[in-house]
Amino acid sequence: MLGADPFFVCNADIIWTDRGESALSRLARAFDPARMDGLLLLQPVETAFGYDGQGDFSMGSDGRLTRRKPGETTPLMFAGVQILQPCGWPAPKGYANGMAAEGRLVVTGGVIGWDSQGDLPSDFVAQVRQVLKNIAAILAEAGAGPEHLVRLTWYVVDIDEYLANLKRLGQVYRDLFGAHYPAMALVQVVRLVEKAARVEIEATAVVPR
Repeated sequence: MLGADPFFVCNADIIWTDRGESALSRLARAFDPARMDGLLLLQPVETAFGYDGQGDFSMGSDGRLTRRKPGETTPLMFAGVQILQPCGWPAPKGYANGMAAEGRLVVTGGVIGWDSQGDLPSDFVAQVRQVLKNIAAILAEAGAGPEHLVRLTWYVVDIDEYLANLKRLGQVYRDLFGAHYPAMALVQVVRLVEKAARVEIEATAVVPR
């Protein structure tokens, strides 16, 4: 999403270049809900998927951002994702309270843990792992990745099974999607259409234009 040299902006004035650490991991660490209502992502115009605009910001030698003036061309664009965290609210763990985004919308249907052969593992966590892999594959068809996710809605048949596996689920999620945590909802349902399915997830992503 952010190319070889991703950038981060906090409070609309300070910017960092990330060389080595996961871009979204850095974003997660940089966000401070005690001081910020939101955190915006910027990316170099030259690495933006399908973008042919003039950019939104330039960066001075002091690391401060300046908005593009009419007729100018600037090297950085707003990547279209904002984490929403109202002041004074406790920081969420493993999800975001809200996301605001601009760009090309990508949605999935309800995705279950079928592999390419149509087989479902019996283990709940194994099903979740395959569901996330399947979501990533669907996103890739649209030129998107897990970093573009803005919402995940989980449907489980046994919420106690979900709660009993939080540690394993967290590791599986980070292995596949990194430290990018979009807005999420978790719903317990009586059953899913596929009788052997223990979990089904719907995903929404926004790809910057």
